[in-house]
Amino acid sequence: MVPFDSGWKRVFRNGTFAIAASAGGKYRLADRNGNTMNNTLYDWIQQSGDGYMVKLDHKYGFLDANGKELLQPIYDYCFEQVFGMDNCFVANVGYGKGSHSIVTIGELPDADLSYLLLRNEITPRIKPYSQFLKNGILEIESFETDSPPYQQSIGSINDFIQFYKLYNTGPGTPVMYYYARPIQKGTSFSCSCSGFYAVNDGQLSTLATGYECGGSWGGDHICFWQDAQSKEVFIGTYYHHGGFRGHAHGGNVYRYDNGSALQIASFGSISQSIRNYDESELLKDEHLFFCDDNEPRTGEMILQAIEDDRCVAEYLVNGKRTTIEEYCEIAGRYSILALWRWGGY
Repeated sequence: MVPFDSGWKRVFRNGTFAIAASAGGKYRLADRNGNTMNNTLYDWIQQSGDGYMVKLDHKYGFLDANGKELLQPIYDYCFEQVFGMDNCFVANVGYGKGSHSIVTIGELPDADLSYLLLRNEITPRIKPYSQFLKNGILEIESFETDSPPYQQSIGSINDFIQFYKLYNTGPGTPVMYYYARPIQKGTSFSCSCSGFYAVNDGQLSTLATGYECGGSWGGDHICFWQDAQSKEVFIGTYYHHGGFRGHAHGGNVYRYDNGSALQIASFGSISQSIRNYDESELLKDEHLFFCDDNEPRTGEMILQAIEDDRCVAEYLVNGKRTTIEEYCEIAGRYSILALWRWGGY
């Protein structure tokens, strides 16, 4: 049992401690009974995997699970954990010197270091992405359904900030997220564009795109969606369109699988002037049009709203007008995971 008056303590998940020593700013590693596991006093101790990362005189080292020193504190760069491996780390000796060490501690179940660290599967498939970033054409669906897609050559948008990154979201090749927006704000409606792209059979395909506009119009934002039930992550878009006496917002969710995107859900809400609808359409689906308090309108209420030129709300799921209950069930199931977007305006 470690007494409470033994100084500042940090408890690790295996029950061991980093305890402040009498020497200022130094810490010792102790077991759950307070017994010293290593006689060296360190500036900093952190449990990493089944071992411990330590810092001494601005250098990093590594201890095993029993406190034995595996690597002396000679490394300038903090250890990075290899993705998916609790007990495998990479250290750098000297900034920019390119000298790395691989540190393993404890068991590495079902892991093959030669596969994870030496075999690069992405490089042979990266060429189509590179060609797209140099010579590709952005093709983005227009807000207006009757208009042709908006097209923009990537090579011609030198006055745009461009950002791109690969994500591994499921079976097959990784998807590339691309985003571009003007360096300077020209007007209140400076536009940006974004998209998800993937390689299938050596050819680049467009999975989903967005075209974002300043001002109240808003636009489509590329994003990830997470299913609250299964915790699975999907690609998709979130949109918000505004204007005079109306606005709409919602999302589209796609499952990515081997270079293709299959829509699995869409949901949205629209609030606009009731005069944008035919009276016959309003009366036919009167129970699917809602007041400001989300109460369904009756035929009598609709006729009065037309006379008063009021706004009306409707809800959509998978492209069909539906009840607010069904909309909330679907929309509440997916949480948006926003991607990098250049801020400032």
